[in-house]
Amino acid sequence: MNRQQVSWLIVRAFGLYLLVQAFMVVPDLLGGLYNARAYSNFVSSLSPESEYLSDFRKATSLYRSVLFTPTLKILLFSVIGMYLLRGGGFLVRLLDRLPDTATKGGEGDAQQIVGPERG
Repeated sequence: MNRQQVSWLIVRAFGLYLLVQAFMVVPDLLGGLYNARAYSNFVSSLSPESEYLSDFRKATSLYRSVLFTPTLKILLFSVIGMYLLRGGGFLVRLLDRLPDTATKGGEGDAQQIVGPERG
């Protein structure tokens, strides 16, 4: 395998990983939807004089705000994962530009960076 095939394989594997992560967040989203709906139904069945009504309204708003995080994760993971699975051209080109061999350390390296000493 040459360098381009390896970078292509890495990009595609990471894209697949992100899509799997997006699908793993779906149960959290569904659970949050169910809880928000259940609390909403429960609060609507209470009488306005109930002392617990404000606490349940706070809990309902909390569950609605908690729905934002799984939705955002699903969207981001899916979009980035699909981009990487469809090729991820920018990332593949970026990985192809890495040098084949590392530079060898030595005394010449410091002089190349700093310059020769003036004495």
